[in-house]
Amino acid sequence: MTAVITKFLTIFAAILLATASGILAAGNPGVIEVMYIARWSAYRNRFDKMIDADPAVDVLGVPMPGTFSIGKGYIDAEDLNRRMRIYMPRTLEQLVTERDLVVMQDAPRGHPEIAEVYFDPKWIFWFVEGVRERGLNLGMWGGDASWGGGGEGDYPSWGETPLDDVLPLKSGGGYNLYGMHRRVFRDPDHPLARIPWGEAPLIEHVNMAQLKQGAIPVADANSRRNSHPWIAYWDIGTGRVLGETEVFGSEGTTHVHDIMRRNWVWYQDFLIYMVYISTGRPIPDDVHQAHRIRNEINLYASRASLMISLLEFVSAFGASTGELFDQLEYMDSMERRAEDHFREGDYGAAAEVFDELEEYWRDLDSRAVEAKERALSWVYIIEWTSVTSMGLLAGIIIWALMVRRRLYREVGITRIAHGST
Repeated sequence: MTAVITKFLTIFAAILLATASGILAAGNPGVIEVMYIARWSAYRNRFDKMIDADPAVDVLGVPMPGTFSIGKGYIDAEDLNRRMRIYMPRTLEQLVTERDLVVMQDAPRGHPEIAEVYFDPKWIFWFVEGVRERGLNLGMWGGDASWGGGGEGDYPSWGETPLDDVLPLKSGGGYNLYGMHRRVFRDPDHPLARIPWGEAPLIEHVNMAQLKQGAIPVADANSRRNSHPWIAYWDIGTGRVLGETEVFGSEGTTHVHDIMRRNWVWYQDFLIYMVYISTGRPIPDDVHQAHRIRNEINLYASRASLMISLLEFVSAFGASTGELFDQLEYMDSMERRAEDHFREGDYGAAAEVFDELEEYWRDLDSRAVEAKERALSWVYIIEWTSVTSMGLLAGIIIWALMVRRRLYREVGITRIAHGST
């Protein structure tokens, strides 16, 4: 009993210490805690989950009402605003304690004519103060709602709010519609340039934002007629703010053709590495290796789920699966170790773990199939016996009816004599 009390007190003291230091609220110190605010639930469900797939990133998606749905009367604005308040922090202290980065991806400030659509001004002041004084990082990504306020997008400009003071780009009056744009990195050796951009589609639309003095340009979107900043950032106060100006609705991103997201396998890496840049986490030297490990980590959950379903199915037939579950549990611990290596930036060690895991998977798959075959052997025998017995019985009946006709007395024939009276 004394040991139990001592253990409880130890755990309780650790919780108090973690709470006081902010570790408990912020989660794993090796993970980038992101608040992802996006217009329309379709964008949020599509991209926050892509970013969240990285072991070094944890995302809280926040739905932001868009003016199109509100203006058409499809969605009740107050209901969506109420839902948004559920996700948003209650205080600045909660925001900076729980989140390392706030990403606003095509998130509108409001609507010039529909007052029901709004972005609470206190959140804007929290973002600004968080960046300047509390070490919060901020990302403003793409869309006419982000940089094109007052132009074609029919959104109020973020440049008219205090948020403009910390943004590395000046909001423009809309977006550029003139042709396709190539991505040109100012520094060809920039870490983000390691992604195979040659396989990506061109940018169709780009916001007409302007680079502010002191901002660090990463890449531009160039067409035959003009050039616009595409990605830029700066360190301001105690945080970093990154801007990305590609419009969602561009052929290369999310609208109609959706070429980039559907066909370009590196699009997820691009979003994740923008999170890395925004928080100062280094982009891997070998992006191909990191890409492969990230896919392995996400594939592992699916493989484990299928294996558990198989073992539970086999257990229902009375097979002993304890050793198989033990092996799967050990493999889970290996996978968690690989994720730890990934978060620490030791991608080589993570790759070695997954190479070893592949051997375990082959062994477990083989043993699971053997267990299934043994468990179902009686099912196969009973099925074979039933089918064979029914076939024999049917054969006997047919033989008795069609071949051994002498068992039955022949029916006499009655003839009518002609001419009888």
